Amino acid sequence: MIEIKSSGSLKRDETLDLKSIIGRKVLTKKGEKIGKIQAVHINPSDFKLEGITVDKPGLVENDYIGRNYIQAINQEGAFLKITPLSEYLDKKVFDARGRKIGKVKEIKRSRKTNKIITLVVGRGLLKGDLIVPSKMIGSINDAIVLKYNIPN
Repeated sequence: MIEIKSSGSLKRDETLDLKSIIGRKVLTKKGEKIGKIQAVHINPSDFKLEGITVDKPGLVENDYIGRNYIQAINQEGAFLKITPLSEYLDKKVFDARGRKIGKVKEIKRSRKTNKIITLVVGRGLLKGDLIVPSKMIGSINDAIVLKYNIPN
């Protein structure tokens, strides 16, 4: 094969063949697999990476992850700087005393960022939903723990 390239550009074997990473894993900043690369999006003007579409398991909607949230992409897959907010859906929510409040039903975010504005916590049919502003969130790990106690 003859290689024709401009000065200063990488050799072909130093680049990433985008077809080869379709179907590869996508990991969060914590190393959790959230799906597979479904598509790679390139800016047609400057040919730079704009983002990826993540094919998520099950019947959930796929995620689009913009380039600012991607740490690296290589032959192994994509490694993110974040945990996408969609991963918090259905997580258990506890108040400051450790009492279970419910599960995350919906997430309101700031525009198209990964910043939480509020969580909608489903507490069951009799109690109704609870709106939790981001300033009330203490920590997010396997579950979400609030900074305050929630009355019954």
